Amino acid sequence: MGAASITLPWEKKIKRVRGVEQTNKITFEQYVRLALSHAKFSRNEDTSWTVEVPVLPGCITWGITRREAVEMAKDAIEAWIITALRFGDEIPVIDGCYLQYAIDEITLRAILREAEISPVEWEKL
Repeated sequence: MGAASITLPWEKKIKRVRGVEQTNKITFEQYVRLALSHAKFSRNEDTSWTVEVPVLPGCITWGITRREAVEMAKDAIEAWIITALRFGDEIPVIDGCYLQYAIDEITLRAILREAEISPVEWEKL
């Protein structure tokens, strides 16, 4: 049995402000696994492995063995996300899935800016 989906009060407000489409919100761990599923592994001439995660621009790493490259890719993906969150950068949608935190914090601010709604107006909705 899956977990129940809860719509938070601010999500209802967003839907009133603009027609926000239904999306799949996933946890940090799920997002990391999903990004890792898009990783491209290539073997180098020295037998080490390079890993690029094209769904996260600039996310690239390497490992001596393929197993190490997988672990390094997980670390690189986690660091990419944390850095993006820290600096308020956009977290990409992957296969229609949003990182839960990105929806809760960053996207809310972007929606308010886009709709030109002040925090005072937001509280009145």
